[in-house]
Amino acid sequence: MTIKTGFNRLLTKWRESTPVTRGFVVIILIVITGIIVRWRFIIDEACNGFKYFSK
Repeated sequence: MTIKTGFNRLLTKWRESTPVTRGFVVIILIVITGIIVRWRFIIDEACNGFKYFSK
């Protein structure tokens, strides 16, 4: 399977999906991107939270 074939399959599935499904996919991609971008902050704050409860 080439990249073009895979992309065409994905595009076909995207066009056949409902607007609600498309919205969920877009929201999930935005959330995952946000987590990746802010990963260091998320980990630091989680560690600080556990340190607070270990006192």
